[in-house]
Amino acid sequence: LRDRLIPDLHHVAFTIGMSRSRRLGRAGSGLSRESVPLVREDIPKPKDAFKIRRVRFDRDEVCILLQDWNGPCPMLAVLNFLSLTRQGIVHRRLSRRAASGGMCTAQDLQDMLRDHVQSLVERLMEAQSPDEERLKNLTETVDFLPSIMSGMNVDPGFDRASNFADSVELRAFQALQVPLLHALVCGSDEEVFCLLQGKTYNQAMDIVVTNSEDGLRMQEWIDRWPLQSTPSGLLAVRREIAEGGSAVLFHNCHFSLVHKRRGKLYTLVTDEGIVGAESFIVWSSLSDCWGDLVFLDAEFRTQADRQSMTRKRREEGCEPCEVCVVQ
Repeated sequence: LRDRLIPDLHHVAFTIGMSRSRRLGRAGSGLSRESVPLVREDIPKPKDAFKIRRVRFDRDEVCILLQDWNGPCPMLAVLNFLSLTRQGIVHRRLSRRAASGGMCTAQDLQDMLRDHVQSLVERLMEAQSPDEERLKNLTETVDFLPSIMSGMNVDPGFDRASNFADSVELRAFQALQVPLLHALVCGSDEEVFCLLQGKTYNQAMDIVVTNSEDGLRMQEWIDRWPLQSTPSGLLAVRREIAEGGSAVLFHNCHFSLVHKRRGKLYTLVTDEGIVGAESFIVWSSLSDCWGDLVFLDAEFRTQADRQSMTRKRREEGCEPCEVCVVQ
């Protein structure tokens, strides 16, 4: 997928599988190192391996997966969602891996998610009235796992943050009960609303390639939001996620975990280049459509907030340590 949404000769689905560090440029370059990151650096990392990071979340410690090259961001986002929501196999296995080697291979990721799916199937089969449709979709998910490592097609609908064209990928998210959202929503107050209402991106592209007046207006609107995020879309995402809840968000040619805290949206930072340079970073703000980021720590505090707390403690006669800052 190109950085801007430019129509090809026919259907153009969003195909996402590569890390932003390759397609959009590494976001964390130029940051200065602050302290030792909570990622093991003592073990050489194979090219197809993914580091595990321990972070604080809701006064507990959880493990998340990082990426630095060609990362299968849909797979990582799903596993990070399952870990942060403390779902059985994934949560336990990542914790064990973090203690032993601090990383997972690509095959480990597939095995982890496959075993999680199998546990869901077994629980469903034990029910008196199993959900046959979900069982079918879970079976499809197992078959789909190898392909998600190299990419994933999504076709967002312009009317709701949760609306995507039906696909095996979408059914996999539904079967796993992992919410999948996007922010490319057209508001009802926009001039092109009537043109885009009820349509998906691919359906709009079918009209764009005709070079009709409607197609040109659609393309102009799409070009206005190169990060696949609109004000109406961010508002819709906030409404979809309950306070303290999480989801997987398609945004800026990338899949990432998004979390809602005190009414605001934050994305989990999984880029090794960022967390390796500034170890306090866990979250980034998602407050506008232009990619202006504010990085925050595990307690959703900015660096300025942390420095202010440090000064206050020193004025009180306390020399803050890392534990004081985190607490």
